[in-house]
Amino acid sequence: MHPPYRGHIRRWPLTTGATPHPPFTSTFSKRRSEPSSQDPRTPAAMSNPEGSRPALATWYDRKEFVMVDFNVGESRDVNVEFQDYKITFSCVAGDDNIRYYNEIELYEKLIHLDCRFKVFDRHIHCTLRKAKGAIDWLRLTKDKEKPTWLSTDFDNWRDWREENDEGMARYVDFQKTLKEITDKNKVVPTMDDLDDDDEDVLSTQASDEFPDLPKLE
Repeated sequence: MHPPYRGHIRRWPLTTGATPHPPFTSTFSKRRSEPSSQDPRTPAAMSNPEGSRPALATWYDRKEFVMVDFNVGESRDVNVEFQDYKITFSCVAGDDNIRYYNEIELYEKLIHLDCRFKVFDRHIHCTLRKAKGAIDWLRLTKDKEKPTWLSTDFDNWRDWREENDEGMARYVDFQKTLKEITDKNKVVPTMDDLDDDDEDVLSTQASDEFPDLPKLE
């Protein structure tokens, strides 16, 4: 009688002193559950490059915006990242390839999708859109201590609240003058009815400075 067919089973005899192979274990699931920090799907955050220096910067406040200028001439590879409470600036400049890097934690929140920057010959201008309009920014940074490389641009600084008050007063004066002339003549005056001083007052009507203000009765 022939022995049963065992062709589908191969047993390799162990020689004396031989060590059997360890069972195969896969590390694929571990790699999937613990992705590498260099995963290309995750964008790398801007970091302070070694050997970089902060660029001198100035800032000033506006009603709806905050303006920041990084004073670097002949810049290239400019990158400005806007976040809700932070902006990060970096660039390379000069024949010596000097690297500049600034990171600013902001005083108030931004609408970062509405922030823009533009590169000029001697500076990079950033326009930051305030999340809360018509709010004074007492400073640019979150911390009260101002960085040594940051200063206030007093040449472009204006008190926009006082500007609004002065403009309102001019508008009210214009409406009063127009009403007095109308009551006196019982007709709506034309420019021919006014003297030079009245024409100066009424000329403000041509501007769109106060499009939403109601007319005085």
